[in-house]
Amino acid sequence: MSLDSLIEKFRGVALDRVEKMNTLLVEIERDRADTAIDELQREIHTLKGEAKMMGFADVNLVAHLTEHLILDATTREFDVPAVVTETMFEGLDILRALLTKSPAGASAPIDLAGFVDRVTEIRRGEDRQPISEASEVFDAVRTSSKFTRVDDHSLLRIQTSGAARVDLAKLERLGEVTGEILLTARRVGFQLGELERLRGDYARMRDRLEQLLPQSLIQQLRSFGHDLDGGLAEFRTSIAQTEQWGAHLDAQTRELRHLPLEQALQHYPRAVRDLAASQGKRVRLHQDVTGVEVDRLVLNGLADPLLHLVRNAVDHGIETPEERVKAAKEAEGRIWLTAEMAGDSIRVSLEDDGAGIDPAKIAIKAVERGLIDGPTSRQMSDDELLGLIFEPGFSTRDHVTDVSGRGIGMDIVRRQIGAIGGTVELESTPGEGTTFTLVVPISSSIGSVLALVIDGHRFALPAKDVERVDFIEHEDLVDQSMVLVPLDDDEFDEIPLLDWRKLLPSIARDIPRGRLTMVFVRRGRRAIAIWVDDVLGEREAMTRPLGQFLAGVRVCRGVAITNAGDVIPLLNVNELLAPENTASNDPRRSVRATLELPRVMRAKTVLVVEDSEITRALVTSILRGLHVQVVEAEDGWIGWQRLQDTDVDLVLTDVQMPRLDGLELLKKIRGDARFVDLPVVILSTLGEAADKERALKLGASAYLVKLNFQEKELLRTVRRFLEP
Repeated sequence: MSLDSLIEKFRGVALDRVEKMNTLLVEIERDRADTAIDELQREIHTLKGEAKMMGFADVNLVAHLTEHLILDATTREFDVPAVVTETMFEGLDILRALLTKSPAGASAPIDLAGFVDRVTEIRRGEDRQPISEASEVFDAVRTSSKFTRVDDHSLLRIQTSGAARVDLAKLERLGEVTGEILLTARRVGFQLGELERLRGDYARMRDRLEQLLPQSLIQQLRSFGHDLDGGLAEFRTSIAQTEQWGAHLDAQTRELRHLPLEQALQHYPRAVRDLAASQGKRVRLHQDVTGVEVDRLVLNGLADPLLHLVRNAVDHGIETPEERVKAAKEAEGRIWLTAEMAGDSIRVSLEDDGAGIDPAKIAIKAVERGLIDGPTSRQMSDDELLGLIFEPGFSTRDHVTDVSGRGIGMDIVRRQIGAIGGTVELESTPGEGTTFTLVVPISSSIGSVLALVIDGHRFALPAKDVERVDFIEHEDLVDQSMVLVPLDDDEFDEIPLLDWRKLLPSIARDIPRGRLTMVFVRRGRRAIAIWVDDVLGEREAMTRPLGQFLAGVRVCRGVAITNAGDVIPLLNVNELLAPENTASNDPRRSVRATLELPRVMRAKTVLVVEDSEITRALVTSILRGLHVQVVEAEDGWIGWQRLQDTDVDLVLTDVQMPRLDGLELLKKIRGDARFVDLPVVILSTLGEAADKERALKLGASAYLVKLNFQEKELLRTVRRFLEP
């Protein structure tokens, strides 16, 4: 490893230590736990030693001074004046600044002399000896303009953990190349299908010519056909292997691109503490995001919205200590930040125990800002009024602060989360608190899209956002703005209808008469109906952004490159769901697009448990033809975990798998009261009568044999258990 690489590695590890120490110091300030104090001492001592070895004299100096403050505070069980704690935090801030400063010296100057003086003054005030070596070290730092090189023996003594820090831009390029390889393999597979079709045409033509050509020529044609069949078989095997290795490479690259959410949010406790203190409030942040990892690109898109929500919770949500005491609450406010896996998505929840959101106050502000009129506000439910906070420019603040009140609030959060394929949900109770829930995809790479034709042009939608495709008669439309959808008990629901003319000026015609092809799109609590000319079907595709030149085109979030080589504009679902793009001119109806509507028909979900990647991919592609959501698991153990956090309507499982086989999984399912009636279909190579009998006795709903596999039988079996 070169010295430059080693320095960069040190910077990264040291920054992680600084953020961890910020979190520990916040905990100690609150609870003074011995374990946190011990860990803080270890971290600062280790950082000081590493900085010394690497020649970072300035980092070593600040760590040295901060360590003395920590040791002094430890002897008093951290019962120290606030100025001491603040100076410790200042030391950590300076460490962060030193570790991130530009090598060219373009960064803002750092007041090392002032920090040395403040630490010295604190120690004198506590009748402790000044740190004698501090001034000497400071003089060395001040006169030195470059890092001190360490000798080779020192380098050899440095222990590495095996974890490598990779430049994010390089990692993104690797992900793009990997996606291209996988997509190319699938495109070649598509082309192979065309070749096999031509091979069939050739065989039929040869058969028709057998009566017209000499026997010797017929034999040559047949020999050519045999050679062609052999070549196609080898070609087919090579494509399968290439796709298998491409999928493996894609999975490994995704793993590299994933970052623990806990690591990304470790600075939040300190940020909340500082923001609350600046407003005279006391706020404690509880985080539970352990074990959740997310793609770095998705994390980048999540960062700003989540930070805004946290700041909003402190500024808008949590009351002052005096207000909380009057409301019979603890003086210290609480914020809970949690994250969990939910199928192929991550659910991030931010809950506070503050004042909540008052629908009546929202109604007043909405009328003042001209979003709705007075009579409309009085007809709207509390949930509909809450939905207005997502309108552009809406704010309940009467004055601007550094934190909020600038009219760039929840609408921006909604758009930013929508840009990465996520949703925002809101629940609030006046006087008790507010909860925002963000649901975002785990990663952004190759996925399924639904190809459509609209006014003669092809577009695509992310398949996971399509609830269903149906045919609707023109007379079932309400004022050309809503679609009547039957519910249970002869009741109907109204789903807002997209007005294409507001998004695509080229579509100037009215909704055609007669039978309409309608695509129902749902993301979180929002739903909309989209009329299209035709549905071309589901495609595997890789998504790419539009680029800077077309960045302002809101209707599309990028392009979908399908495995057939087609490049199709990918519609921006979040923009389609925006209230201003519905056909309704009724403000009360428009806002309904942002609110929770009763689900028309929840998309059925099938859990496929299969350790063979090829079989899993084949079964998944077949099932998606039924417009069902598919959740995959590589073995029975992972399948059981998936059942804990995903609503599943049917399980399709293999038998022979590592860790937990299909029959053991079946036992666990039938032994849990939650899943007693859950259909479980076995798909196995074991085809003996005894194998089937054993599975059925354990509670299997059906048993299919892979060696006799037929697509029609699989579809028929799945439909039997999914359809009411």
